[in-house]
Amino acid sequence: MNKQWFWLAFISCGLVIAYLSLSPSAGGSLQFWDKAQHAAAYLAFTLSGAPLVLRANTIVTAWLWRLLIFVFIYGIAMEVGQHFVPGRDMSLLDVVANTVGIAIGGVLVMFGLIKVPKAFLR
Repeated sequence: MNKQWFWLAFISCGLVIAYLSLSPSAGGSLQFWDKAQHAAAYLAFTLSGAPLVLRANTIVTAWLWRLLIFVFIYGIAMEVGQHFVPGRDMSLLDVVANTVGIAIGGVLVMFGLIKVPKAFLR
């Protein structure tokens, strides 16, 4: 499979997060579920970038760290952006929840618990 499809998945995931993060809020949700949704979204975002840092299922560590840092900064940017959206607020707890998702994704990739079939890495 061509690497372009992995880039498309990664960029699409980022765009979905941006849309959900920067859309005006229709109302509050339960605090726990809100944080769980943040963690799940950033876990998915991190994992969607995993094929971009793997070479024949071998981690290129420098690129993994760049991916994790990029997704973390992206999450902070989304929180800052919420300050300018009616009905939305910046939240340090959202950043913490995002970071939990990123960390889980990083651990899964780093310890080889996420594998990309060799056919996709050609």
